[in-house]
Amino acid sequence: MNLSDFNEWVDRWIQLDSPDVELRLAVRAWLLSRLEDPYLGMKREPGFDNLWSCAIPGTRRDWTAVACSYFIFESTGTVRCNSLVTLSWPF
Repeated sequence: MNLSDFNEWVDRWIQLDSPDVELRLAVRAWLLSRLEDPYLGMKREPGFDNLWSCAIPGTRRDWTAVACSYFIFESTGTVRCNSLVTLSWPF
């Protein structure tokens, strides 16, 4: 698998939310795990072809967590980020 548009979304998320170093590291480590198995821990979004989402493990802080959604294109081996945001918990 190859990852697409993740760096741009991480940069936006950092600019918008100014997360601490620990949270940044947790998100980046999770993103790298997508290379091995992009389906692990994800749920398919109804009504969208190939769109998957989840709350990123290890990112829950009080009443928030970092969420990510992405498209998986098996024919090209591409995982393209659709969003990376901090949301109020639960979502």
